[in-house]
Amino acid sequence: MAAERVSVVIPCFNAAAHVGGAIDSALAQRQPGVIDVEVIAVDDASTDDTVQVIESIRHPAVRLVRQKEN
Repeated sequence: MAAERVSVVIPCFNAAAHVGGAIDSALAQRQPGVIDVEVIAVDDASTDDTVQVIESIRHPAVRLVRQKEN
């Protein structure tokens, strides 16, 4: 079995209290055959600190996609 890359997509709206933990959990996953995990957080125009929390996670596997409106 070849090693795989796994993409985790986390949709979020006003999720500042939880999104950091969700991203940390996704990055910590270790599955047999998986060599790489990327996390894509999709912010749906949050009005809280969700974007700031995601941007504070300095990890090369984390990518933020921002929607302009909900």
